[in-house]
Amino acid sequence: MAFGRKSGGGRRAAVRKAVHLPSTVLGIASSKTATLLDVSKAGAQLLISSMPPDGKDVLLRIAGIERVGRVVWRDDEKFGIEFDEPLSGLELYQVQELAYTPTPPGLTKEEKLIYRDWQIGLMR
Repeated sequence: MAFGRKSGGGRRAAVRKAVHLPSTVLGIASSKTATLLDVSKAGAQLLISSMPPDGKDVLLRIAGIERVGRVVWRDDEKFGIEFDEPLSGLELYQVQELAYTPTPPGLTKEEKLIYRDWQIGLMR
């Protein structure tokens, strides 16, 4: 299955949904905070300051869901991964809903950060 950039990449079989969520990308010896830009059942596009190399296996952790995938393209500060096992419809829905769940009113900046970490599964 092809998953890649608009130019030079293959046709996507899975529909992608734009999201903007904090996430964690783990390699064998490292863990990085990233921003999940879009997601489909087959893969995801992320924004990160130091990218893993093409072909590297990574673990994406978002909203209590973990998926192993492979880096299939990189461009500036963005990269795309193709999941080894597709997200289920329910998992995809959960991630997409999280992107549109408002933060409760009246929270301090620190409380908002803690709330978002709790939402994406960094805190339990």
